[in-house]
Amino acid sequence: MLLKTKLAALLSILLITTGCGIHRFDQSEVAVISVGSGQRPTVSWTPPNAYQVGLYKGEKAGDGSIGEIWNKGRQTGYSNKLNSPITIDTALEVGETYTVVVDRKDPKGTGAGFSNTHHRYVGTKIFVVK
Repeated sequence: MLLKTKLAALLSILLITTGCGIHRFDQSEVAVISVGSGQRPTVSWTPPNAYQVGLYKGEKAGDGSIGEIWNKGRQTGYSNKLNSPITIDTALEVGETYTVVVDRKDPKGTGAGFSNTHHRYVGTKIFVVK
């Protein structure tokens, strides 16, 4: 009897979570970033789309726009409308360290609000301008 109760409870949990469309975090969706050389480097990433690319001076990204010195895509909302590659159109200082952050919205997620199953995938790359 106890086994039947446990099985029924497990089945209920599976049905509820499946109905909500929950899915696991997929590491392959995190952007892998490459940065070119020069004071206006090209930034490329795979998978090749994103909703925002931000640039910070130093080895650590700020939170949101705090410390951000350049951004592309914020006006697109949370749609992966930026395609790789892009060029940083502000001159960077030779010898300085920067961090580029690529934000991607989960292409497999569904819903909005309480039923939202989208993950936010964030890739980062620290580089020195040469």
